[in-house]
Amino acid sequence: LMALAFAYSFFLYFKPSEPYLTTYLVQKGFSEEQVYQTIFPWWTYAFFAWLLVLGAAAEFVGYRVCMLAGAGALLASAGLLLAPGEYSAEEPAWMGLMFADQVIDGLGSASTIVYSSYLYHIVPAAQAQKIASCSRSLQLLASVVSSALGGLLVQVWPLEALFAISTASMAVVLGAALYFPETARAERSRAGLLASWTVLREAVGSWRVAKWLLYSALTTCVHMLALTYIQSLFQAAGGDAFWNGFVYSLAYLLGGIAALLPAAVPRRLMDRMAEGMLVAVTAVNGAFLVAMGATEQTALVYGLFFAYHCLFEMMAPVASATVARRLGSTKYALLFTSNAAFTLLLQSLLQLAVGKRALNLSIGDEFVAFGLWLLAAAVLLGAGQLAAAALCLRRRARDRSFPALADDLSSDAVDDATQALAADSSLQA
Repeated sequence: LMALAFAYSFFLYFKPSEPYLTTYLVQKGFSEEQVYQTIFPWWTYAFFAWLLVLGAAAEFVGYRVCMLAGAGALLASAGLLLAPGEYSAEEPAWMGLMFADQVIDGLGSASTIVYSSYLYHIVPAAQAQKIASCSRSLQLLASVVSSALGGLLVQVWPLEALFAISTASMAVVLGAALYFPETARAERSRAGLLASWTVLREAVGSWRVAKWLLYSALTTCVHMLALTYIQSLFQAAGGDAFWNGFVYSLAYLLGGIAALLPAAVPRRLMDRMAEGMLVAVTAVNGAFLVAMGATEQTALVYGLFFAYHCLFEMMAPVASATVARRLGSTKYALLFTSNAAFTLLLQSLLQLAVGKRALNLSIGDEFVAFGLWLLAAAVLLGAGQLAAAALCLRRRARDRSFPALADDLSSDAVDDATQALAADSSLQA
């Protein structure tokens, strides 16, 4: 079963065409502005809508059904891009085809969140960090191999060949999804709905879980936008689109190595380190994005992108595994898709703010805005950590029945005391 899951993870991200999607659509007849400002936003909105549907469907209909639907959508989306002929932006039918492609691809992308949640159902909780890191590394390895392959093939084959390979890869994903076993379904009753609502309420109400959900939402929305617009930033800095495949390949290779690092650290030590990294990495990545947008030196933009991507990939499995361990429930899909929907809402608002309908920023200024967002997120998370520390100190001073707490906020004792104090305060109120 794990071999099947890892094969699914690999081929899900094996897309040699990915670094050349913008170039391909421009060659087909769309302008770069139409691609970024008109076509791509449909994926964001569709992703958000499908997440709301799949989050509930995974719990009440089944994870396997949602994964099958998503795999079929990914295959259909890849196939639509192989439609013959030269696209015309003036023809509503061609633009409508692109909108349909983005909506279908949004369904496929939303199903990947369900798949990530499914992994926690098939492994023991103690192995959550290892499975999250290994799965993420395999996905990044697939991106490395496929990007490098695309960089080589684009020199001798037309771009259509790369999209054909990506379509075949999605067919393998659909085939693998057919063999996944189904998980237990939630009760389709009022009691089942109340139980699901309780899980969400308790997760948001507990700082020990909520801080990681908040971190994931605030940083992932920026990361998705950064990956969407990075090709334009490379071009603005004087980069050659010919190298995009190799740049992506190196970035994903380094990111895959970084994603494995947390699995090599003992859990207790990783818990302590992660609490401080929560704020520090967010701030450092914010500084990297500001520098990327402010400089016009091509080599520096590439280097900063590599560093930013590695730090994000290192923290991604830490955040998801920590939430899964602390959740105290098996309703992973409901929680992760809800948080992903919140992430997409933030992404949509941020995309709207920097786009032509609002601030209309240049590509460099957009990355500066993304960096400032992360710096503000670091301040917010840091303030939350300090507030949690203050609550713990107050509780310890008032009630000596608590055991001595570690100075480090990352210990489980501090988290438990914070949760107890929050509950006590609610009762008093």
